[in-house]
Amino acid sequence: MNAGDTPSEGAPPFDPELNVVLASLGDAVREPLTPENLAAVQRRDLATRPRPTVRDLRADGLFEVAEVRVAGRDATLLSARPAGLTGPLPLLYYMHGGGMVLGNAACVLPQLLREWALPLGIAVVSVEYGLAPRVRYPVLVEDCYAGLVHVSWTR
Repeated sequence: MNAGDTPSEGAPPFDPELNVVLASLGDAVREPLTPENLAAVQRRDLATRPRPTVRDLRADGLFEVAEVRVAGRDATLLSARPAGLTGPLPLLYYMHGGGMVLGNAACVLPQLLREWALPLGIAVVSVEYGLAPRVRYPVLVEDCYAGLVHVSWTR
């Protein structure tokens, strides 16, 4: 929908500034996620979304990065902090977007590390959890929580 368009029956209109952003993203963003197209959308996401490696995230030594398995869970934590900072740091515990059906723990980390961790001197832990429908609710939520409990006890 463009600014000035009449919204569908019962659907609220979008903010005109948001309409500009949505229009720039194309029709794929507006494609509804359904049980019938979920596998195709997940394949497309896996093929196109960046997935930096631990080595990439280290950014030539700018960050200390480790991959940690959450005991007893199907979840992995990517832990990163600016190199050279010692002792406990404030922590951002990050659960990637994607409605628990898309995305990965590493895709946004380069930006978070550059724009938040480095200037603010904080650590970032991003949780990689299994995606639905392969992993069923509430397991993926419990994996995210188990990761949070893990970092709260190991800090």
